[in-house]
Amino acid sequence: MLTRFGAYLVTMNADVNKPQVAQAQMYFVAMTRQFEMWLEQPDDFARIAIREEIKGENTTLAGIAKSAGVEDYAKFQNAGYLGMYNMINVNIARRRGLDKEKLIDHMGKVEMAANLFRNTMTEERIKSQNLHGQAALEAAHQIVGRGVRKMVQEQTKMNPEDLPIERRLPDIHSQLKIGQRKMKAIDGEKPTKKANVRKRKNEPPTLSARGS
Repeated sequence: MLTRFGAYLVTMNADVNKPQVAQAQMYFVAMTRQFEMWLEQPDDFARIAIREEIKGENTTLAGIAKSAGVEDYAKFQNAGYLGMYNMINVNIARRRGLDKEKLIDHMGKVEMAANLFRNTMTEERIKSQNLHGQAALEAAHQIVGRGVRKMVQEQTKMNPEDLPIERRLPDIHSQLKIGQRKMKAIDGEKPTKKANVRKRKNEPPTLSARGS
């Protein structure tokens, strides 16, 4: 009667002293571990989540930049890359042997989070300093990028451009779908004919057009 996520929420907030709850919690722990094994890398979950945040932040930043007078958004974006990577996106892609449009799909969790932070801090700088014009916003993005570069160097002992390349996110999405099908097969989620009949019997009667 519940979705898998709904069942998970109910189970994890129920009384663990009840044998049924304890058994259900063990099931979800086992399934989580199985899912991680199918994904190969536990960080893949985090990468997917951060990627979605970046999509939203990119949309917000683009709107703010446009309102502040940015006419060439590609140049504005590359100013941020130049600050963080010491090179624009085309050169980063060439260095990594990737398509420049697919750069972010191959970033690891740390690099993705750094880029999200760069965009967020650039947005805040534009608003707090009331910046206007293409040149001013490019300069702000580059300055923030340099700050993020320094942070990454201090924390990882690596330059951002040297951070490892990870598996493509669309491939992980495909693997998640495969994992979901496997979980359904394990659960035997396909309803039986008897269950469907029982469900129909428990449904409230519907009014006919005449009766209504």
